[in-house]
Amino acid sequence: MELHGTNPVYYGRRSDTKSDYEWIVRIDEEGCFVTDPIEDWEKDDDYREEAESNGTLYERLDVDDARSVLALWNRKP
Repeated sequence: MELHGTNPVYYGRRSDTKSDYEWIVRIDEEGCFVTDPIEDWEKDDDYREEAESNGTLYERLDVDDARSVLALWNRKP
């Protein structure tokens, strides 16, 4: 995956209802990080390939959409 400068790429793991996200994956030059409504950001590169390759479960989010979800969870982007 090609990253542009310091701009992270966000993916949302769709919930079973498809109307919300179970967790958010952020990929940037420092690695792959994951957060959910309960747990704060944690580095975990195991999510990178799954998020990038599984369009059925993950939706690539633009920065504004990711920030909106993260704000609801009291997380910094």
